[in-house]
Amino acid sequence: SDAALLLPMVIVLLAGLAWQRRLHRRLLLWSAAGLLLALLTVAPWLLRNQQLFGTPTTPHLSRMFFLTDHDEHFAYDDDFTLTTLLQSQTPAQLISKRLFELAAALKTMVVSLDMLLPVAVGGGLLLLLARRDAARGWAIAPVLILLGGLLVFYPVLIPMKSQGGSFKKAYLALIPLLLPLAGYALEQAVPDRRLRYGVMGLTLSLLAAFAVDAVRLDAQFLRDYLAYSQQIVTTAQQLPDVTGDGQMRLMTRDPFMMRFYGLQSVMTPRDDREAVLAVARRYHIDYVLAPTARPALDEVFSGQVPDERFQLVTTLPGGLSFWRFAPEAR
Repeated sequence: SDAALLLPMVIVLLAGLAWQRRLHRRLLLWSAAGLLLALLTVAPWLLRNQQLFGTPTTPHLSRMFFLTDHDEHFAYDDDFTLTTLLQSQTPAQLISKRLFELAAALKTMVVSLDMLLPVAVGGGLLLLLARRDAARGWAIAPVLILLGGLLVFYPVLIPMKSQGGSFKKAYLALIPLLLPLAGYALEQAVPDRRLRYGVMGLTLSLLAAFAVDAVRLDAQFLRDYLAYSQQIVTTAQQLPDVTGDGQMRLMTRDPFMMRFYGLQSVMTPRDDREAVLAVARRYHIDYVLAPTARPALDEVFSGQVPDERFQLVTTLPGGLSFWRFAPEAR
């Protein structure tokens, strides 16, 4: 969780303050109180995980450091360790992937600030450093330290999570805390108050126009996706209950959207067909949706490899199809 990075952020911040002889007892007490409140907030979830999984974290937390492909997120029973990581990739591949994700993260930082704020935020930081403004520098230091931690944690330590969008989501939460740098840049670069207010007004107007357009595009995408998902749900509700348990359950690449409509589903594993059938039996799955972006399944669904344990039921406009499981067939 991104919140776990708050602990090293506080430690680095306190170490920096101590090095600058700015650390005092009151600050230590407030820091300890903040960490204690954070721990109390997450304690119920930690206890729940301990009871269900035998660990306060998620059961497979450690394996996310050793993934070499994004689809390995959807592995059913594979084990990922440092040994498998070193066996599957060369040092050059490991380094190049992390450098690529680091570059992608830096691009995300710029693009997410839209057209004007990258210059203002970056300029504010450069001015802050050039003028050695210690008071304001220490005020923004926690945010910058946390941002640095995110850049190390996601692109370098768990690049597949960064590829999946985890860094972007964490960074978006920090953007409001970085905006004071833009204000500092305007304050220092435009000393005339009237001109500064004019620049601020123009900037806000342009950002508002961009925001309206972004929301419009998101809303259109959401409407299209909701209609697409509703078509899947409507079709599923009209199909026979294969398992005979009175519940319709699907195997799909997007189980979260199916749950939004009240339809139970599981993620399609990326493993071989035997593992897929094992998952279907375990969770009483009625149908799998194709295409799946899983080579072991799509070669059957495309007709390249015959396997009568997967039987086509119906195909929707656009190419999405429902396949029933028939594990007794060969």
